[in-house]
Amino acid sequence: MNTSTTFIWRTFRQNSAADRKNLQKVSLFIEYMDGVAYATGNQIHWNGNGQAPAGLTEGIADYVRLKAGYAPSHWVKPGQGDRWDQGSLCIFLIPVSLLLSCLVQHIHATQYVVTNTVPNTPGGQLFDTEIGVDFTLSIMPAINNFIYRVFEESCPEDRRDVPVLNVYISEFPGYAYKTGDNINISASAMYNMYQPRSVSKWMFISVLIHEMTHVFQWHGNFGAPGGLTEGTADYVKVKSGYYRQAYYTKPGAGQKWDEGYGVTARFLEYCDSLLPGFTVKLNKKMRYQYNNAYRVELLGKPVEELWGEYKAKYGNQP
Repeated sequence: MNTSTTFIWRTFRQNSAADRKNLQKVSLFIEYMDGVAYATGNQIHWNGNGQAPAGLTEGIADYVRLKAGYAPSHWVKPGQGDRWDQGSLCIFLIPVSLLLSCLVQHIHATQYVVTNTVPNTPGGQLFDTEIGVDFTLSIMPAINNFIYRVFEESCPEDRRDVPVLNVYISEFPGYAYKTGDNINISASAMYNMYQPRSVSKWMFISVLIHEMTHVFQWHGNFGAPGGLTEGTADYVKVKSGYYRQAYYTKPGAGQKWDEGYGVTARFLEYCDSLLPGFTVKLNKKMRYQYNNAYRVELLGKPVEELWGEYKAKYGNQP
């Protein structure tokens, strides 16, 4: 249900809480009744305070279902129907030329696999007790959709095609790393760092957002500076709110723009302040290759000049 709600918000381009209905609770009941399903009370989409034609609200709901790729094969064909507000009018709402684009979303859907390879170690046991495979599988689609939303990748053609994404809990020096479409998270690092244990899920989500961003971001066919890709992953993590604000890098800190992680994430935020959506545009430009000149194209200045102005704004702190 969380994944469905996130998808609905993305379809309606409701990126902030101010754009959405304030629904405190959604309940689902399985019961005997005539018909298939019905809704009472508030719905996620707007309906003109109940004044919109019922056929329009039903059609909008089917429009979203079509966007998700879950339309049955026997469904309404383009051009059918006697009235525009007959219901199930999503074919009328969406251009036929976009149907294939919408329907292939489920074809490109990522399969998520989580494996604890060290269940008998202290860290492996912590993972099973405090986090678990089922929880990880439940949050990965939501994280994936959040990354798409940050990068404004609403269509499958805009995204990296990742058929299978693996997360391995294993033993190695360090905390986490990504190779190909595989994420490895250190069991011993979790055991040592997740203190108190009650924050284990929160900290796990934080690192998973960072590492999953590496899987889905563009990096100029590995031509982008490593610090930029690390900083972009942290940029997404900061956007999510899953970072320790009291201890995180402050704006203006750092020695160079591609230092990575928090330093580069804060610099990207600064560039966003000069050109709203800068980081999104930069990510799109890096689909096939990387060039420092992209900042000149987007902001009219070389990156070194931008970095100097950024440092000066914050008093040239170390």
